[in-house]
Amino acid sequence: MRVSCTKAQTISTCGRLYQLRYEDRLESLMKSLALVIGRAIDTACSGYLLSHALGAPFDMKSVFDESLDTLLFKQQVRFPANWDADTARAVGHIMCDRFPEEWEKSHLVAAVDREGAPIVQRRLVVPLPNGHELEVVIDVVVMDLLTGEFAVLDLKTTSQGLSPESPFGYNAFQLTTYQYAADLAFAAFLGSMSNVGFMEMIKRVPAKTSRGKGPTVEAPRFYPRRSPEQINEMVRAYLAYIGDIQNRRFHRAINNAYNNPCDMCDFSRLCVHNDRTGITQRQSPHKAA
Repeated sequence: MRVSCTKAQTISTCGRLYQLRYEDRLESLMKSLALVIGRAIDTACSGYLLSHALGAPFDMKSVFDESLDTLLFKQQVRFPANWDADTARAVGHIMCDRFPEEWEKSHLVAAVDREGAPIVQRRLVVPLPNGHELEVVIDVVVMDLLTGEFAVLDLKTTSQGLSPESPFGYNAFQLTTYQYAADLAFAAFLGSMSNVGFMEMIKRVPAKTSRGKGPTVEAPRFYPRRSPEQINEMVRAYLAYIGDIQNRRFHRAINNAYNNPCDMCDFSRLCVHNDRTGITQRQSPHKAA
């Protein structure tokens, strides 16, 4: 069986959500603006990283605008308070201005594979025990131009950044997964990854006064390489999730707090009231287009 970090995180959050999204292939017609902005920024940043590694010019704003316009045209978007399409575009433009500036200061460049292609938005399928497979998409494998070391860097578009004291980066399941996959895919010619990290792009409404912060692009933040114990724990977790999926253990989330995953779930009305309004079904990947 092939599993991904996203699928594992979904079933660990709520088995019912996993069933509706992946087994029943349901999705909401309404997409959050956060998802739309994230995808448009991701497209622009990935294009920049590819061009930067190859020494080619790149117009981030134009690529962001094209991606944002396409996403806004193709789907219904749920706008939070104080946001609209113009605000989203302004936020994206600020990030497109600041990302190259921050990247140049980082002394990082996208590493290249054996064929000389930058390792950006690279899809990998690597083995897990018992004949299972793990599928990941790595944002970028970077080389530090000052040390020559290689690392996995994940780009995050978020509404709130991590505090320096947060333990999240040290434990993030996603980063552990990326190190495992990158080591298996690239260690033969790059060596093992030295560390793993995040680069945060924090989306805020543009500041109206000089005291407001507005959108920011933070410097890459790296965390120590995961230990063999952490890798083994991650592998065991994937095998447990695979067992749940194969045995169809799709139980609902166990929530003991008022602020729980159900509040943010696209399928909450379907799950509770059997109301399919705004829900559609994706075509089976086994059927011809």
